[in-house]
Amino acid sequence: MNIFHKVALQGLKKNRTQTIVTIIGVILSAAMITAVITFGLSLLHYMINGSVQRYGDWHIAFLDVDSSFVQERSFDEEAAGTVTFENIGYAPFDGGNNQDKPYLFIAGFYEETFETLPITLLSGRLPENSKEILMTGKAALNGSVSYGTGDPITLTVGQKERTYTVVGICQTPVFEQDSSPAYTAITRADSAEAADNFSLFVKMKYPRRVHAYAEAAADGHSYILNNSVLCLMGISDDPADHVFLAFLYSFAAIVIAIIMTGSVFLIYNSFAISLNERTRQIGILSSVGATERQLRNSVLFEGLCIGAVGIPMGILAGLCSIGLVIAVVARRFGDILYSDVPFTLYVSVPAMAGAAVVSIVTILISAYIPAKKAAGAPVMECIRQTNEVKVEARAVKTSGLALRIFGMEGVLALKNFKRNRKRYRSVVLSLVLSIVLFISTSALVTELRQSLERLTVVTDYDIGFGTQDMDDSQMLRLYDKLKHTDGVYKSSYQALMKGTCAVRADRRIKR
Repeated sequence: MNIFHKVALQGLKKNRTQTIVTIIGVILSAAMITAVITFGLSLLHYMINGSVQRYGDWHIAFLDVDSSFVQERSFDEEAAGTVTFENIGYAPFDGGNNQDKPYLFIAGFYEETFETLPITLLSGRLPENSKEILMTGKAALNGSVSYGTGDPITLTVGQKERTYTVVGICQTPVFEQDSSPAYTAITRADSAEAADNFSLFVKMKYPRRVHAYAEAAADGHSYILNNSVLCLMGISDDPADHVFLAFLYSFAAIVIAIIMTGSVFLIYNSFAISLNERTRQIGILSSVGATERQLRNSVLFEGLCIGAVGIPMGILAGLCSIGLVIAVVARRFGDILYSDVPFTLYVSVPAMAGAAVVSIVTILISAYIPAKKAAGAPVMECIRQTNEVKVEARAVKTSGLALRIFGMEGVLALKNFKRNRKRYRSVVLSLVLSIVLFISTSALVTELRQSLERLTVVTDYDIGFGTQDMDDSQMLRLYDKLKHTDGVYKSSYQALMKGTCAVRADRRIKR
C-alpha cells in the first residue's frame, strides 16, 4: 500500500460521518440494482417453470422413429433424458364431424411418459392398462357420440380391432399438431406386444445447442421443438417468440439506467463534499510533487474501499427486500399465469456478480468526475480553497422579491445555493431522477394491476355458442332468432376472420 492509499484511508477515518453517508448511498444503489435484476430473473424462472409444467419438460421431439433410433438418442452425450410413447396406430373416427380430422391416433404411454408430458384431465382418471383409453375433449365434442367414463369404444387399428374402455377426458396434448389428420387418444403401452414405431422426446443438457443437435441427430426424421419453453430461454429462432423477453430486458435496462444515473449524482455529491473538505490536503500533495494521476487514483481507491463495504451489504439488502416483495405478490401472479407453480426468489450467482460490477462502475464514475477536477485544479487555489465556493457579493446577490416570498430563511438558503451552483444542480437532478423512477415504477404497477383485472374478469353471460362449420349469414340468422327468444335480455355477437395460406413443404415442423 503506497502513501496515497494510506492518505485516502486516513481521510475516510477522519470524515466518518461523510463516509457513512456515502456507504449508505452505495448500499441503496446496489440494493436497487440487485432487486431489479433478481426480480426479472425470478419472473423469467417462474415463466419457464410454468411453461414446462404446461407443455412438458422436453426440448425436441421426433414423432415417427424406430427402436434403433430411440436407443441411439438415449446414449447421446448432449441428452439429459429421453422419454417415448408407442405409436400404436390410426383408426377411423366414426361419427366425426370434422373433415380435417377423420381419424383417431392411439398413443401408448409408459409411466415415465406421463411424468414428462403433461396431461390435463377434464374428467375421469388416467388409464392403468392397455385396455383403457383417455379421449381428448376435442374428439368428444366433434363426434356424433359423446364419450363418457366407462363407455366402451371399438377401434380398427390397421387389420386389428381393439376394444377399450373410456376412463377419462383430457385436454389436447401438446404433441398433437394442428395439421394432424387425427385426434389423439391415450392408453397404456402393452409390454406383451413388440412395437417398433415411437415418438421420442429429448431433454437437452445444454438447451442452447438444441438447433445444432436437431440438425446432427435428425438423420432425415422430422422433428418439432418445444418453442413454448425455448422462447423463454431466448433460444427460439422465431422473432415473435421473443416479445416477452424483449419487454423484460428493455424494462430492466431502463430502470437500471435510471438507478445508475441517480446513484452517480448521489454518490458524486458525497465525493465532491469529501474532496472539498480535503482540498487543502490535495493542494499540499500537489505542491510536493504528486501527479494528477496519483491524486486521481487515490480518490478512486477511496471509492473502491467504500464499494468493498457498501456493495455486499447492498446486494444482501436487495435480495432480502425483493424476497419480501415476491412473497407478497406471488399469489397475484398465480392468478394471472400459473396457479400451480410457486413464484419464488431465484438467485443467480452470475447475476449477482453482474449487479456488483454495475455498482462498481457506478462508484468509479461518481468518484472519477470530482477526482479529475480536484487533481487538475491549480495548487494555490486548492490551498486557499477558492475554486469552489463563490463569496463575491455579485455572485450571491438575491432580489427583494425573494425576501418577501420566502423570508430571511429562504434568502439565506438561496444565497447558499448561489455560492455553489454545481452542487445545487446535481442535487436537483438527483431529486428529478428519483421522481422519474417513482412515477415509472408506479405506472408499471398500475398497468399490471389493470392487466390482472382484465384477465380475471368473469363474463356474465349464461349461455355461449360457437362454431366453425357455419357461414356468417347462417350465424347471423341464428343469432337474430336466439336474441329474440323469451327470457333473453342481453346478447352479443362476434365474428372471427378465417383465411387460408400456402406454405412450402419442409421436413422441420414448428409447433
